[in-house]
Amino acid sequence: MRRLGWLVGLGVLAGAAAEALLHAAPQVLPAAVQAALGVGPYGWRSSRGFYEAWHALATPDPLAGYRYLSHLDVLLSGHADFSYRVRTNGRGLRTPHEHGPVDVAAIGDSFTFGYGVDEADAWPARLAGLAGLKVANLGVSGYGPQSELALLRSDGLALQPRLVLWQFFANDCEDASLFARWQQSGQPDLYRWLRQTPAAAGRPDLAADWLRGWLHRHARSYELTKHALGVGGYGARGYQPWVRVGRAAGQLDLASAARWADFTNAEISQGWQLACACLLEARRAAEAAGARFAVLLAPSKEETYWDRLPPRRAEAAGDVRSPSRRMAAFCRQQGIPCLDLGPIFASAGRAGQMLYFATDVHWNPAGHALAARQIAPFARTFLA
Repeated sequence: MRRLGWLVGLGVLAGAAAEALLHAAPQVLPAAVQAALGVGPYGWRSSRGFYEAWHALATPDPLAGYRYLSHLDVLLSGHADFSYRVRTNGRGLRTPHEHGPVDVAAIGDSFTFGYGVDEADAWPARLAGLAGLKVANLGVSGYGPQSELALLRSDGLALQPRLVLWQFFANDCEDASLFARWQQSGQPDLYRWLRQTPAAAGRPDLAADWLRGWLHRHARSYELTKHALGVGGYGARGYQPWVRVGRAAGQLDLASAARWADFTNAEISQGWQLACACLLEARRAAEAAGARFAVLLAPSKEETYWDRLPPRRAEAAGDVRSPSRRMAAFCRQQGIPCLDLGPIFASAGRAGQMLYFATDVHWNPAGHALAARQIAPFARTFLA
């Protein structure tokens, strides 16, 4: 009996020592576990200061919801993947072009803005260099179709562009629904409204839920065991998986990609109608101002590296390409020129090119460079 007691005691001490090591050196944990726990270079908590500084750059706008402050020159650092400089002109836009005419007005969200990269690395600036054009970057991170339409009317057409490039991303339908809900809320600041945390459901936790939550927060060996067994959040519908791309690795957000592609969801379906209406109105406004109009489809990281997922994860997420395919079909129906960057990104991904940041969803400089190389000949066809 005494020997059993000693063995139990030694086991407890060994477990405590292992737990202490995992807390002291979280970098020894697999990247997926670090991300789930919010620790190490892959944890969102490590980038909290970055996001707080980023949010401070926005100011309310009654039509677009928000825009960036004018005359910014800020170095944003502390993100797990990058640091970069944000400069804006007198209109709060990431372009030196405050007056027209310009050749191209690029309208879009963070993929046009160049979230995570310096201005010179974002595809509008690269396009200007490749094609010898004056390109105004009117992208704003977090914008959806209604905000982009408002910005086109307030700033874009005043630049007298010859071509308006309207960038679409898979989350635009969700963004459109959120914008409509914000308009009904009466909140003057869209950015603040989007960051509000929804109220808790109020259901009392069961004892098992409480225990699992406690173990998740305090026992890293528990989370490591779940990862090893492929259960809980590490199962087919669990935490965001990692895929190998050449010598690098990237984290995929399958839950978001699946949500954006679920057109049986009332919010996504409503957002699709709103996005299409905004796009048609943007074309009408551009053509009325004497500009050509075309659409760019920006592929997500999940679309690009889909074939690197285990079959069970891919099947669980569904068809993440459906938003891009829907928009391409809509453009064909409406006679709107459309460049789908998805196939070339998927081909580059299969060749082992890392085109996105490791944990962040956005293109890295290589992704922007690839996009610009494809957009340049497309844009020239309208400007010859």
